Amino acid sequence: MTKQTRGEDTRARILISAEQGFAQTGYDSTGVAEICKAAGVSKGAFYHHFTSKEEVFLELLDRWLTSLDRQLADVAASDGSLQEVLDGLLKIAPQILQEAGGQYAILLEFWTKARSDPKVWQSTVAYFQRYREFFVGLLANTPGGDSLALVEREAAAEVLVAMIIGLLLWGALDPKAADWSCVTRTGLELFTRGWQEKGEQR
Repeated sequence: MTKQTRGEDTRARILISAEQGFAQTGYDSTGVAEICKAAGVSKGAFYHHFTSKEEVFLELLDRWLTSLDRQLADVAASDGSLQEVLDGLLKIAPQILQEAGGQYAILLEFWTKARSDPKVWQSTVAYFQRYREFFVGLLANTPGGDSLALVEREAAAEVLVAMIIGLLLWGALDPKAADWSCVTRTGLELFTRGWQEKGEQR
């Protein structure tokens, strides 16, 4: 095993151990010492890869949301109509909900920590803002979208982001409460209908 490979392996074990610790006992109760013990590494090795526990926490958040970013980018790259793009979102929705369900505890930790830590809050909100801009651009390139004012597209994008976040949270908390794929489809269909009617009124 090369030095680089050993370093990558150590970093990966730290992240895995930290994620498990944060999910099981919470961010505040999981110290660097506990992470190092679970990962089988020294504190020196930990601080070689990360400056703090907070940096590990933010990287875990970034990794999960980067995966979501890639899926959204693939959907947007289709250059189809709004309905075709939303159909693409429906195809990836079950996978997103499944991943969220497997990380429900850590997702709650992210959102809980964002309330008390300005840096975590800033990173979390930055993603929400990015998703809003993603949907603003998406809506601007759909039939009728260019006839609507920017403030209307922004409001519609905020509704989409809020719906997605709500579905992620509720679906992860209670996966058997509903057929979440069906709920997602119904929500997107209602949104599309309202969007199209809004455009036709112009």
